[in-house]
Amino acid sequence: WIGMTWPKQYGGGERSFFDRYVVTEELLAAGAPVSAHWIADRQSGNLILAVGTEAQKERYLPPIARGESYFSIGMSEPNSGSDLASVRTRAERVEGGWLINGTKLWSTDAHRNHFMIALVRTEPPSDNRHAGFSQIIVDLRQDGAGIRPIRNMSGGEDFNEVVFEDVLVPEDRVVGEPGNGWKQVTSELAYERSGPERFLSAFRVFVELVRAAPGSRAGPGGGDRPHRRAHRDLAAHVDFGCRHARGRQEPGGGGRAGQGARQRLREAAAGDRPAGGRRLTGGRGALRAARARRWRPRWSRGSAT
Repeated sequence: WIGMTWPKQYGGGERSFFDRYVVTEELLAAGAPVSAHWIADRQSGNLILAVGTEAQKERYLPPIARGESYFSIGMSEPNSGSDLASVRTRAERVEGGWLINGTKLWSTDAHRNHFMIALVRTEPPSDNRHAGFSQIIVDLRQDGAGIRPIRNMSGGEDFNEVVFEDVLVPEDRVVGEPGNGWKQVTSELAYERSGPERFLSAFRVFVELVRAAPGSRAGPGGGDRPHRRAHRDLAAHVDFGCRHARGRQEPGGGGRAGQGARQRLREAAAGDRPAGGRRLTGGRGALRAARARRWRPRWSRGSAT
């Protein structure tokens, strides 16, 4: 179920993006442990498939599809915020490849993963802030990058600081054309930001928020008219978010998929049983099962860079 949309020659299933959407939805509904392969399946593999060399496709894609190779994202940096064009990690062409120096931050699961596709500056800065970038595959276990896990307030270690100090990588690790990194990374971000994972991962949180809000049947003040009005407003905002995110998955937007997400939200918020008694994403049965096994949203890790 990894690489479903990729060509079979690289281990994929040649299925549609809607097929992948359905599987993604069910994996999240079941609380499946998908954090390891999430990034490689969602964007790293697609980037290599789009602009990588044939040798890169043959080397990296089949192990991803087999669930044996995991990738991290190498975009965010200290003091860069959301201004991706301000990254300062640089790669200098030397004999034998590229010498990388700099730091990447908030790299999800870098201490567990095998590779990172790092956005680096390969040309001096110019008036064009988007020029001079390249993307390079770094072997997180062999190339000598320093990986420092960042402990969060719950004691977990999902994000990392990755430090490059004269890290030498071979010439054949450049993805696409040197200097074309900005165009490539913005295309990669389209996979990351518009994928169904982005809102499906948070869907249960939305459901529980609506369920617990004043005015819901389960929340405080359920019989109070002002609380019911506030609850309807909250549900409307979440409903709009589902419409917007779900609509981006289909040409023209909306359609049956968007209707399904909105209906599930309404059913969960109202405490109603889904039509036909079926278990739906965010429904009461799924939530009860999740609570019974002390469900922890490990799959929600993959949202950082």
